[in-house]
Amino acid sequence: MPLDYSLLNLSGVKGAEIYHHGRHRRRPPSIRQVAARTGESRSSIARHAKSLQETGQPAISSRSRGRPRMLTNAEEDAIVAYVVFCFEGRFPAMCEMVIGAANRLRELRGAPANCDSRWLTRFLKDHPELKITTYRAVDLRRRFWELNEESVDDWFNQYQGLLKDHNVDRADVWNCDEMGVRIDCVAGGRVKMVVLRDLAR
Repeated sequence: MPLDYSLLNLSGVKGAEIYHHGRHRRRPPSIRQVAARTGESRSSIARHAKSLQETGQPAISSRSRGRPRMLTNAEEDAIVAYVVFCFEGRFPAMCEMVIGAANRLRELRGAPANCDSRWLTRFLKDHPELKITTYRAVDLRRRFWELNEESVDDWFNQYQGLLKDHNVDRADVWNCDEMGVRIDCVAGGRVKMVVLRDLAR
C-alpha cells in the first residue's frame, strides 16, 4: 500500500534538509536562520537534522511530536528583542516581565495566556544566548557607602556650587553613571532577571 504523505507530519523536514546540506559550507547556516527562512520550528528542524545525520532519513512520523509551541517564530524573536532592549538599557527584564510579554503576544491573537515559568525554561533552552541571573539589592546602610544625612547634604552643596560657578543650566545635566536604579521591586533582597549570556555583568 503506498504511503499517504498527507497524513505525515512533515514540519521541519524542508528546513532540516537545508541545514543538513549546508553543513559543509564555509559559513554554514544556523538552525535559527533556517527556521526564520522556512517558517518552521527550530525543535522540528533540529530533530529531523539529527535523524538525517544519523540515518540519512528525516524523522518522519504520522503523529505530531511534542507539545504545541506557545509562540510563533516571530513572537519568540520579539521576546528576544525585548530582553535585549531591556538589558542594553541597564534595566534587565525580570522573569515575570518576560512571561507577561509572552502572554500579551498570545492574547493579541486570541490565544489564552498560558505561558508560565515552565514555558520560560523551555524558551531559554531554545535561546542559549539568554540566561537567568539573580540580582541582589544593595543595602545603602552598609558601612562601605558611609551615607548619612551630613555627607549627602555636603555632596549636594558641592554639586550646587559647581552648577553656579560654571553657569550650568539644569537642562544640561545628564546622569551618566550607567547604573540602573529600581525602587521597591526586589522582594526579599533578590530578583531573577533574563539577560544576555555573553554580556551579563
